[in-house]
Amino acid sequence: MKNALLKSSLFSIIIAFWSCGIDEPQIKPDYTLAGKQMFDKTELHVTMLTEWMDVLLKMNTYIQANDADKMKIEDKYFPNYKIRNNTVNTWSLIDSGDTICKIFTDGNPFTAVGANWGIKYKNMEIPCPFSCVSASLWMMKVTNFKINQYNEDDFYPYYSNDYSVETYMSDSVSFASDNAIPEDFATSNFELSGKGEFLRSNNTQDVKIVYTIDKNLKHVANSTYNMNSGKYILSAEDLQTAKKGVASAEFEILIGNTKKITVVYNGRTQTYPTNNQSIILN
Repeated sequence: MKNALLKSSLFSIIIAFWSCGIDEPQIKPDYTLAGKQMFDKTELHVTMLTEWMDVLLKMNTYIQANDADKMKIEDKYFPNYKIRNNTVNTWSLIDSGDTICKIFTDGNPFTAVGANWGIKYKNMEIPCPFSCVSASLWMMKVTNFKINQYNEDDFYPYYSNDYSVETYMSDSVSFASDNAIPEDFATSNFELSGKGEFLRSNNTQDVKIVYTIDKNLKHVANSTYNMNSGKYILSAEDLQTAKKGVASAEFEILIGNTKKITVVYNGRTQTYPTNNQSIILN
């Protein structure tokens, strides 16, 4: 009988302990969630910009090369695509007969001061223009972004995790690397500085985010991450509700290839290991 009562008491304690372990995280408020969401969207935006820049710099290397080297450059940087010269200043990346991307040039090298290039993926109705301001500084601004279709396989210029699109963006980005301008981002050590703003829209929400890179974003050669460390100063405004928020977010890749993100929002600090999706301003 005593054994039965003892077992019953232990079982009750275990159940109570287990219940506390489950319930406590569910009711704990996340006071910095809006700041983390602002970081997530900004990181996606900057990733998109660096992906575009990477393609443009590689295409610049191809276009400027002599004919004898073009095939080797195509095989090195675009092994899954064929490059075609549609008109004098228009180039395409072709995959199995399908035009994935078009590059528009003004006849000048992409790295020449004053050069104006554009990039347009198949799901975009208008190209995104890039202007070279100085030896390693580019500006990009586009309004009235239009998307032809939603396709989870297409990364640009929206993200399938929440089906929101970027309808406006204005950015100024500068690169510094071991070789002045990184020709291949994946295999280069480089840093990114700059600032920008963009508008993300879906059926129910328009949120404008303004960012400044407070500590240079650093990429380590051959890393699985787009950027390995850096810090943003962020502000966001929900254009429907007029709610606003300001945050800072610093991130780094730790030993074991895990990502640590420290967010400060409304005077509170929180560290995150994971991503959140939509933006909810307090």
